[in-house]
Amino acid sequence: MSVKVTIDIFSGRPNPELVLSAAAAKALFNEVSPVGAMRKAGAANVPAAPEHLGLRGVQVEQLKSVTKEFPESFYLSHETMFTGTRAAAMKDTGTMERLHKLIVSKSSQITGAGKIRQFLKVYKDELNASAGAREKSLAAGPIIPAPLPLATCKCGPVYEPDWWNLNPAIKGNNNCYNYACNQRTDSFAQPGLATGNKYTSLAGCAVAAGQKSAKTGAISDALIDTPLANNKCPDKGHLVALVIWPDVDFHWYRKGVNTLWSHKPGPTSVTNLDNAGAIITDPRTANRGSYTQFCTFMNVLNGHICIR
Repeated sequence: MSVKVTIDIFSGRPNPELVLSAAAAKALFNEVSPVGAMRKAGAANVPAAPEHLGLRGVQVEQLKSVTKEFPESFYLSHETMFTGTRAAAMKDTGTMERLHKLIVSKSSQITGAGKIRQFLKVYKDELNASAGAREKSLAAGPIIPAPLPLATCKCGPVYEPDWWNLNPAIKGNNNCYNYACNQRTDSFAQPGLATGNKYTSLAGCAVAAGQKSAKTGAISDALIDTPLANNKCPDKGHLVALVIWPDVDFHWYRKGVNTLWSHKPGPTSVTNLDNAGAIITDPRTANRGSYTQFCTFMNVLNGHICIR
């Protein structure tokens, strides 16, 4: 028996993975004990699957010698097991803490994380960050902003999260860059990859001489840098925004026809809420978690860009 564990932490980059041997997989399954039948996620006393920026949980996929005691693929987050739209609470409130300790103990096997020491620091920082405040805010419902003027962004995309969220192939294989550009590629699109100018550094909005930033890659893909847009709707195309988790990851938002912003944190669901559960009226002031650097606004002209 072997099991692939994907650490759901990034938004732009593909998430890190590790494959556990039979013994380690057995240890993982010993930690996972759902109580009762699976119920609809989001129902009373059952949290919805996470869709915020930063560490969200882990995806577990059985690769060989599938045990019938557990689903072939399931997601674990805040002491809850998710399988599609169904969820069940764990019997033990320490499940996730012990699971993360198991992952750290196997850190030498993690792939796709970059420099492993740097990643482990980031991972542990995210583990230590409190998610309680956000969970409470989500339980209370979204924070509704003051009424906005009756205006529209005439070329802004319509906010239709179900199109991205309900099909697992679309949801899991398209990231924040796909969503911001309103282009499905099923490849977790990376700025500059389609045009041979993929970013080489995520140090920040500006990078060292000789390096390529996420913004440079996006410009190569034909997005138009509009740093003075000041959250205003463009006459043509739609407005997007780039933010950076320094040395770790990038993230994108897009402004819709209703003048509000939305985003897709990595392989999770599209949402119009920030990390505090507030409706996003301006990505510069939204709660973005560890994505602390606001880089720029950019303009996307439909049919003109190429991403992969």
